Amino acid sequence: MKRGRLVRSKAWGILLASLIAVFGMVPKQLPAAGFQLPNMDAENLPTASLFDVPSDVRLGPLLGFEFGGISLQRSADDPFPMVYDDGLTQVLATSDFLDPEMESGFRYSIQLFNLCEHVVPGLDTELTYYEVGGEVAYEILDASTLPTTNIVPVFFKTIPATPEPSEEFSLRSNLDSVEWNLGYRPIAGLKLIGGVRWLGVKEHFNHLGGISGDGFFSQSDNEYTGGQIGLEGTIWTNGVFRFFGCGKYAFLNNDVRGFSTMRNTSITFDDDIDSNLVDLEFGVSGAIGRHWTIQVAYQGLILDDVAAILPQSNTLDAFGTNDQTPVYSDVSWHGLHYGITFTY
Repeated sequence: MKRGRLVRSKAWGILLASLIAVFGMVPKQLPAAGFQLPNMDAENLPTASLFDVPSDVRLGPLLGFEFGGISLQRSADDPFPMVYDDGLTQVLATSDFLDPEMESGFRYSIQLFNLCEHVVPGLDTELTYYEVGGEVAYEILDASTLPTTNIVPVFFKTIPATPEPSEEFSLRSNLDSVEWNLGYRPIAGLKLIGGVRWLGVKEHFNHLGGISGDGFFSQSDNEYTGGQIGLEGTIWTNGVFRFFGCGKYAFLNNDVRGFSTMRNTSITFDDDIDSNLVDLEFGVSGAIGRHWTIQVAYQGLILDDVAAILPQSNTLDAFGTNDQTPVYSDVSWHGLHYGITFTY
C-alpha cells in the first residue's frame, strides 16, 4: 500500500509540474538580481508597465484591463458665408462661429500578454474601444444684436421662405473607435503593432427658427474599416514611472451615407473612398500597487477624407439631383485619455 501511494504521489507530482510548465507559470530563465517581476506571485511591487519586462522572464500568460475616459476637441472646418441680412448683401456670420468645443467620453481596453510564450515569446494582443462626442457647438443668432431685421441662413444652398428674427444652430459630432491589435516585443520596451480598425464619425447640423420652430436637418455617417500598423516604445522608466510614445497608421475605406431635409425637400448623398488615419500618443504611467497603474496621455488623430456635415451645406444643392456625391475634408481631434489599469 505504501509503495502504491508513493507511486501515485510521484505521478501527481510529475503531472502537476508538467501542467505548470505548459501554462507558462515557470520563467524560462531567472531575472537579474533585483529585477521586479510584475506578477501577483512576485514578492516585489511591479514595474510601471509589463511592457518593459523581457518576454523570456514573463510569468505569463497575464491579463490586463484598462478603464478610463477620453477628452477630445474636434478641429473646425474651413469657414464659409452662412448667415446674411435681409437683403442678402451683407454676411453676418460665417460657419466658424460654430467652433467645436472639447467633449468627453469613455475608453476601455483588454490586454493578453505572452500568448505563445514557448513558441513566440513577446506576442501580445489588445482590444480597445472608445467613444467621444456630443453637441460640440450651439449658438443663437438674434437680429436685435445685428444690423438686420431678420436672420437669413443658407442651408444646402437654400434660404428659408420666411426669414425670422432669430435662429438656433447646433453641430453634433461623435467619434467611435474599435481596434484589435497583435503586438510583438522583440526587446523589452519596444513593441511592433499590427491589427484591424473600425472608426465611426457621425455628424448632425441643424437649425431651428426661433419663432416658428421650423427646422432644417442634416446628417452624415462615415464608417471606416481597414488595417493598421504601428510602433510603441518606452522613452524613459525608473521602474515606477514610465514615459512612453505610440504611433499608428491605418489604411481605411470610408463608406459614407447622409441626408438633408428642408421642410418638404430632401436629398441623400453616399459614396465610398479610401482614407488614412494617423494616431499619436505620448504619456506617462505610474505604479500604485502590485496590480494597479494609472496613466494619462496626449491623444491626437488626423483623419483624411471625412464627409463632415458643415462642408456639405456649402457644396450640395437641396434642389439638385436627389443622390449627390459628398465633398471631403481633413478632420483632426486633439486631447487626452486617462485611466487606471489592473493587471493579473
